[in-house]
Amino acid sequence: MKVREIIILVNTGNCSGRDLLRGILRFTSSSRDWRIRICDFADKGAQKALSILTAEPVGGIITSELENAEIARLLGRSKIPLAVIGTRKSTLPSRQGNLVIVSSDEIAVGALGAQTLLKLGVFNSFGFVNMRHETYRHLSSLRENGFAQQLRKSGIVPQIYTTTIPESETDERPLREWMRSLPKPTAILAASDSRAEEVLRATVREKLRIPAEVSILGIDDDEFKCLSTSPTLSSIRLDAEEQGYEAARQLDKMLRRLRPHAKRALRFAGAITVMQRGSTRTLAPGKVLVSRAKEFIAKNADRRLTIGDVVAFSHVSQRLLFLRFKEFSDKSIQETINAERIKHFCKRLGTGNGTIRDIATSCGFSNMSTLRSLFTAHTGMTIREWRKTNG
Repeated sequence: MKVREIIILVNTGNCSGRDLLRGILRFTSSSRDWRIRICDFADKGAQKALSILTAEPVGGIITSELENAEIARLLGRSKIPLAVIGTRKSTLPSRQGNLVIVSSDEIAVGALGAQTLLKLGVFNSFGFVNMRHETYRHLSSLRENGFAQQLRKSGIVPQIYTTTIPESETDERPLREWMRSLPKPTAILAASDSRAEEVLRATVREKLRIPAEVSILGIDDDEFKCLSTSPTLSSIRLDAEEQGYEAARQLDKMLRRLRPHAKRALRFAGAITVMQRGSTRTLAPGKVLVSRAKEFIAKNADRRLTIGDVVAFSHVSQRLLFLRFKEFSDKSIQETINAERIKHFCKRLGTGNGTIRDIATSCGFSNMSTLRSLFTAHTGMTIREWRKTNG
C-alpha cells in the first residue's frame, strides 16, 4: 500500500480551525495510507508549508487558509490534489483540476440569524455589522444577504453597518454613533464573533442595556471569545468538524481516481445551531425545553433512541413535551428523531464502508421497509440513488 504525504494547513488559533482539524483527523484515523503533516498557521505554519511544498513530494493538501499570497500562488500553479475549505469570491481561479472547494451555505447562516432574532421578541429595528478584513469581505457579504433576505420576508428592512476604516485602526466611534441611531430595542447580527465582541464593547460604552435595549448575536461560536465577554455572547455555531471531515473525504476520492479530477465546488450543508447566552433575550421556558430535547436527539441519533428516552432526559411528562413540541417546533418528537437518524445514516452511507443493511442496523433501523420510506421522504431519492450520487 502506497503511503501518501498529506499536508494540512489550518489555523488552530480559532475555534473553527480546531473543529476543522478535528473532523479531518477523524476521517484520517481510518486511512492507513495517509501520513499527516500539520502546518498550523497559528504557529508559523505558512513558512513550514512553503518549505515542504517546495522541497518534498506531497500527495495531497487540505487547507482553510489561503491568506498567505505566496502559498496561494504556489497552490494555484500546482497539480497536487487539493481540498479547500471555506467561502471565497474566487479561490485559485487558475487551477484547472484536482481541486474541490467545500464551503458552508453562508446565506443560510445569515438567514438563521434573522430567524433567531425575530423569535426573541418585538424589536423596533434590526442591524447587521460587517467584517472589515479584506479577506473576509465576501463571506461577510453573503451572511448579510441571507440576513436581509430573511427579514424582508417579514416586511423588515435591516440597517447595515460597513466602514472603510482599516482593521488596524478602531472604528468604535462611528460604530457607537450608528448604534445610537437605531430605534430601541434593537437586534444586531454581527458577521463574526470578533465583530460581535466589538459591538458589545461599543454598546456597553454607550451605556445601553444588554439585552433589554440591544440584543447581539455573533457567528462561529468561538467559546473563548463568547464566554469571556460580559454579558456572555450568543452565537451561531457552524458544523466545522463535519466540514473538515467532508474535505478529507473529497481529497481521498481524488487520490483514488486514475484520471485527474475536474475542479468543482460543493456547498456543504452541515448542522447550524444557535448557542443562546447573555447577549440575547432569554427564550421562553418552553423553547428552552424543546431546544435541549433537540440537542439530545441530535447527539444520540446513532443509537436506538425512543420518545421515552427523550421524555426521561427532559424530566417532564410526555404530554407536556408533546405540547411544547407542537407549540415551538415544526416537527413532532418522532419526526425529529427520524430526521436526525436519517441524517446520521447519510453520513455513514457516504463513507462507503459496509452494506446498506449493516449501516441501517448500526443506526438503529431494524425494518428496511420503514427506512426506505423515511429516506425517500427526507431526501427525495432512494438509498441506492443517493449512495451513487454521494458515495
